[in-house]
Amino acid sequence: MHASPFQPVILDRLLVAIAFVESGNKPDRVGKHGERSRWQIKESVWKETTGIPFDRAKYDAYAYPVARAHLIVLKWELNESHVPITVRNLALAWKGGATMAVLGRLANAADRAYAERVENLYNDR
Repeated sequence: MHASPFQPVILDRLLVAIAFVESGNKPDRVGKHGERSRWQIKESVWKETTGIPFDRAKYDAYAYPVARAHLIVLKWELNESHVPITVRNLALAWKGGATMAVLGRLANAADRAYAERVENLYNDR
């Protein structure tokens, strides 16, 4: 079941769900492409968002504001593209950028499964 596009998405709750899917909620996790933090933030996103050194991404005090700011940017990009702001669309955008969410019908099975896991955690299922 998809959340209604008319229900506001609670960003903090969404970040918790993303953290569990991305890293098992482990703050010191480093991804295979160098992503860091429980949200698996790419270095390019980190540098666009803050001037703090990327090695501090393992600390929530630094990573959380970056993750939240990035989610707000993705939400804005979806809105500008007239894509409903849903948990599923924001999860797709987190995984592959706003373009993936805009073109959601083209997302592969793994991307759709990722978005479904995030959505289920968000809805506590």
